[in-house]
Amino acid sequence: MAADSDAGFPATERGYAQLTAWLHGFGDVDRVGVESSGSYGAGLTRALAADGMRLVEVNRPRGHARGRRGKSDPIDAEAAARKVLADEATAVPKATGGIFEAIRMLRAARQGAVKGRTAALNQLRELLVTAPEPLRRQISSSRKTLAGLVVVCARFYFDFSIALSTSFAPFAYSFSSSGASL
Repeated sequence: MAADSDAGFPATERGYAQLTAWLHGFGDVDRVGVESSGSYGAGLTRALAADGMRLVEVNRPRGHARGRRGKSDPIDAEAAARKVLADEATAVPKATGGIFEAIRMLRAARQGAVKGRTAALNQLRELLVTAPEPLRRQISSSRKTLAGLVVVCARFYFDFSIALSTSFAPFAYSFSSSGASL
């Protein structure tokens, strides 16, 4: 491949097809270096593998290795190609399809849900610390565990009629199980 041959393609199915056609325009393709094959390059990796190309994982260049050239996709692509041609990059990219992709997606969804749950519970605890005393008393008397706190707080609803008719708008919450209003 000539050193001055570069082109850009969109990260879409059509763009991947254009890329493979462009690559085949240079003749037989021995192997293709792919950066970030498990994340941003996953779609590209799947498309090239489906076309029967031999893939090689190329690590992202480090900032100091780029020197004064800065971040540039064409420069990074050329550096990746040079690593593949020099046999400096030989790792096979992770499989990103089938059962592997399904497991990765399930793990990512679970990790996101756990992180969201933790954030919500921490926020609930912090709000309880700064809540008005009558509300804190009502909640603390009926909760024994964190799960209990969630159950108690899930029963709250905002009563607009109380909020509009009193000067205690911030305290216009009702507790549905006891019927008590604040």
